[in-house]
This record gives sequence, C-alpha cells and structure tokens, in this order.
Amino acid sequence: QIRALNQPDLNAQLEKLWGVAREATADKIAAREEYKTLIASNALPKADVQNGRGIFERTCAACHTLFGAGGKIGPDLTGSNRADLDYLLHNILDPNAEIPNAYRTSALELKDGGVLVGVANQQDPKVVAVTTANETLLIPRAEIKTTIVSEFSMMPEGLLTPLNDREVRDLVAYLRSPAP
Repeated sequence: QIRALNQPDLNAQLEKLWGVAREATADKIAAREEYKTLIASNALPKADVQNGRGIFERTCAACHTLFGAGGKIGPDLTGSNRADLDYLLHNILDPNAEIPNAYRTSALELKDGGVLVGVANQQDPKVVAVTTANETLLIPRAEIKTTIVSEFSMMPEGLLTPLNDREVRDLVAYLRSPAP
C-alpha cells in the first residue's frame, strides 16, 4: 500500500527498513494460475502427505523449518500463512518478489581474499553472523573488506519445475497440513 503512493523517497525508506518488494511479473502470475488449477482440481484430498513430507525434506528443509525440523537460512514456515494457496504459490514461484532484509543474500569479501555468501541477518558493531546452507559463521568486522547486499533471495526460482504433477500436489498438501 505504501509503494502504491508512488513516492520515491518513501519507497526508498520502506526498502531500507523492510527489504525488497516487487510486483509479480506476468509469467509468474500465469505459472501461479496453472499450479492453482492443478492443485485445486479436486486432487489435493487424494494427495500423499507423507510423500510430500519427503519432497519437503529433499527440496526445502535445508533452508526452511517446518514443524520444528529443518534449516535456519529462510523463514520458519510453521507459523506462515501456509493454508492460503495463493500466498504459498506466490512465495514458492517468485521467491524474489518480497525479501525482508533479514533474508537478503549478502556477499562478504574478506580481507584475506575469500568470499562468503549467505544471509547476514545478525550484526553488531564488532561481528557479523553469516548463515550459509551448512553453518552459521561469526565474522569479525575487522576481517571484512566489503559487503554487497543482493536484491535476490537465496531461495532459487524453479523449485517446482523438476517435480511431476503428483509430487507438486503432495508437497503442497504437506505444506498446507496443520501438523507433521
């Protein structure tokens, strides 16, 4: 709603405080509608939630927590608006549409020549905590040459592409389930 005011200075403040937010492109909207049709075709009640859990563990759990299990790079999905199919598909199909600052990818160039890429969402004047796919590292600020904060999420696009229709339905059924 704030972005709709079309005030560049206000939008810049919003991005600085909250993070990146973009409108969905036509191809993302079309993909969302295709998946909604697939999922809403009375097939979801026939979905295999246990198979969906396995797909979640292989595809999503390295970064996301659901029902107390999983990674810490991305948001914990347990309390999210998972029952809302539009919300769920929007976030899966267009992970770069809204990226709160706490989940923006950062590339840290270290003074020793190394580069570290991850989510640097915990910082203080002396240390930056960077969460990668494998670990959380505490990097002293004195060792950091430059930091570049990306306009992109660490969550890749196209996560549903390698899945067949049944696997998509199973995954969505698990993601929307109220319990593990």
